[in-house]
Amino acid sequence: MKLLKKEIDIIFKKRIEKKDEDLFVMKYNVLSQKIKGLIKSFTVDAKRFKELLLANEGKSYCKFYFLEKNNILNIGLSFSDNIDCPIIDNEDILYVLNNDLFIESNSVNFNNLVNAFEIGIGSELEQLTKIKTSLVYYDFDIVDAYLATLGLHFPLNKLKFNMLQFRNEDLDNIIIPCSIGKDSRISFCVHTLINRQDDKNVLVESDGYDLGNLRP
Repeated sequence: MKLLKKEIDIIFKKRIEKKDEDLFVMKYNVLSQKIKGLIKSFTVDAKRFKELLLANEGKSYCKFYFLEKNNILNIGLSFSDNIDCPIIDNEDILYVLNNDLFIESNSVNFNNLVNAFEIGIGSELEQLTKIKTSLVYYDFDIVDAYLATLGLHFPLNKLKFNMLQFRNEDLDNIIIPCSIGKDSRISFCVHTLINRQDDKNVLVESDGYDLGNLRP
């Protein structure tokens, strides 16, 4: 549902055209029919996320790991100065999404969930897509600026992460610019859920923005 009076025009790296996102989501949904435990979207409490950014100010990257718990896809968050996949003990700050809140985790538990994904759902994804993706990362300052700018215009509510699978071309075989170099990779884009101006009990969804870069 579109915002009635205001459109969010905040660049979180790059807005994804709805027609492209729909195509990427549709491609991911095909995978979800073949692989048990795939989740189509995650909801994140925006206020909690903003608090974590404030608490971890000074870190270089926000890294979102794909995890697996109880045979279900989940995501974890790391504030890190390391751009690569390995977790640095006593340096990286780790959180696991529980319902819509990121809850602090220790490295042993976090690594166990990472490993469970790699040998479980991640392995199945790699077999089907012929490519491996372990995490999505973004510069800390860009994520921080996104939420700060958003908060100037709208009450912070929820973020919605839509899972997707990139493809290089659309259905007419035309190159999709935002997908160049990412063909077949699993990722997600972020939407903001905001109370509608004429009915505060109804949430409306902003456009989707590309959340970041992929590793490995």
